[in-house]
Amino acid sequence: MRKISILAGVFAISISLVSMAGAPIQAGALVAQANTPSTPQATAQTFTGTIAKSGDTFTLNDSANKTTYTLDDTQRASQFVGKSVKVTGTLDSQTKMIHVQSIQAG
Repeated sequence: MRKISILAGVFAISISLVSMAGAPIQAGALVAQANTPSTPQATAQTFTGTIAKSGDTFTLNDSANKTTYTLDDTQRASQFVGKSVKVTGTLDSQTKMIHVQSIQAG
């Protein structure tokens, strides 16, 4: 009878240890998932060039990089057509559109 009690105790402790060993791994996985943003945050950049208008669209022509970007803020851009500027904003690299935060004469 004593052997059965000892075996039952060892079995219960083993089960507890196995259950507890899995808990920190699962909790750590949940914390890692909670701290990972679901969408990447875009970082503002500064672009230089000349603003041009084509129809209803305003672009920033960057002659140094030989790249043209579309500007999403037509009201701000319209004030600088034909002028060299510095545009601060976030770039959508797939569409080459700058989401304008500010435009300054450059």
